[in-house]
Amino acid sequence: RAPWGCGYAFCGCTNLEGFDVPRRLKYLGAYAFGCCESIESISIPDTVAQIHNGVFMNCKSLKEVEMSSNIRSIGISAFEGTSSLGEIDLSESLIFIDDRAFHSSGIKNIVLPSILQFLGEYAFESSEIENAIINGNNLDIYWSFHDCLKLKTLELKNGVKSIAEGAFTNLPSLETVIIPETLESIGLSAFRNCPNINTIHYNAIN
Repeated sequence: RAPWGCGYAFCGCTNLEGFDVPRRLKYLGAYAFGCCESIESISIPDTVAQIHNGVFMNCKSLKEVEMSSNIRSIGISAFEGTSSLGEIDLSESLIFIDDRAFHSSGIKNIVLPSILQFLGEYAFESSEIENAIINGNNLDIYWSFHDCLKLKTLELKNGVKSIAEGAFTNLPSLETVIIPETLESIGLSAFRNCPNINTIHYNAIN
């Protein structure tokens, strides 16, 4: 028997404006609220540990998400296209963010948690991010922030291990970059087409 909240449960319910998620809910299936273009807010209970692929994809009116403190993974395109989502507080339990998770979202500021182990390709590509603080646990960064045209400040904390090829390409507003002592490698074209970078700080461990 499939758990309550299995895939596509409310997908395409374009007039759905809100939903009171049951407190005992343990599972939100893939694309559960995909393309619910009118939904504005949702609270995810602490019983939920994973946000599956596309759960809120193209929820264009979604402005507020109260995130479970126990979320450990966010799936592919889970919040892709949430253009009205100005901010989100990620769980400190989060260890995995998959590809395109916040692609084209409206998030302005993001702080990634210190235990994060995987940040997928294009995770924040083409989003509205202006400031990013990236913590991590032995973290490699791929094409995660490509085409974030408004990103001004990028701070990589200790725990970030490598910046892969093209990770931060085409960021015309980027001015300040802070890199950590734990960084071991910077890939080909990592900061290509970032014409306004004027400051790079090296943040050594005290």
